[in-house]
Amino acid sequence: MNRFIRHRDWQEARRAAARSVLAIAAVGVTWSVTGWAQAPMMLIATSIMVTIFSTKEHPASFVGQIFLGAATGSALAVFCRTVLLAGVTSPFLTVAVLAPFMFIGVFAMTQRRTAIPATDATLFFIFIAQPGVSVNVAPHDLALGAVAMVMGVGSVWIAYRYLIPINPALRLRSLLRAIMGDLEILALADPPKIVGQLQARMQHRVICLVAMATRHDSDHLTQVEGGVAALAIARSIQRLREVLDSGKLSSDRAGIIREMLLSLSCLSQRQGDAAQVLENAANALYEVLDPCFLGESPSRSGNGRNEA
Repeated sequence: MNRFIRHRDWQEARRAAARSVLAIAAVGVTWSVTGWAQAPMMLIATSIMVTIFSTKEHPASFVGQIFLGAATGSALAVFCRTVLLAGVTSPFLTVAVLAPFMFIGVFAMTQRRTAIPATDATLFFIFIAQPGVSVNVAPHDLALGAVAMVMGVGSVWIAYRYLIPINPALRLRSLLRAIMGDLEILALADPPKIVGQLQARMQHRVICLVAMATRHDSDHLTQVEGGVAALAIARSIQRLREVLDSGKLSSDRAGIIREMLLSLSCLSQRQGDAAQVLENAANALYEVLDPCFLGESPSRSGNGRNEA
């Protein structure tokens, strides 16, 4: 049995790294050029948000909800610090003032529809209000610091949406390209260990593809059929190699099979949608696996085709 090998999307990892560098550099250059005193707060928010959410399927939508929560929490924190807690030194009174806001935030976090924005609203509220800490800062500076942090979240949304965009459609295409790459290597691979690793990794990629398509693609059946076709192609490649290794075919038929394997090693060069390319390749393999072509009894070949 093949061991479980997780899918690793190195292409999107490189895009995520480039996105983070560009977004942080843009804020850093803005800080350097303008000399804005609150720019470090914006840089902190940008560097955190642009990195930890890169693995999300649709980070722009996710960060959009965070932006709403951050803006709400920051506004409430500034109001509490500059109005309700102005001149307050008693820790008990501070707790009494902040506790209702905290309880409301925790309650909203338990609700499915408000969990994400409420979580970040509470975090930003605590970070800016800083309960229990004496903050000797002018109200307008505190408000500008809160605005800077919210601007940092907004800059991350722009990076995910426009700078180097990422969304479920792009991730699905990236997964299909990765699956096609596995099939190309599989068509040329000989060592059994490499073949087993490729098949195990591709199976996990197909699972990810189907799960993501079901959640985010209204026409997900096309993607699912492409994934199923990929699994069929992988099994068919294995069957063709077994037939070649048996040495029972004529030189002409063996040459046709080798030509078919060679064509499968160039799937990414074919024009058209990746799912359609995989489906066409599966149909072509079905003809090559015909029992009459392989020179086998229909019953035995039929079982093998059903397995594929």
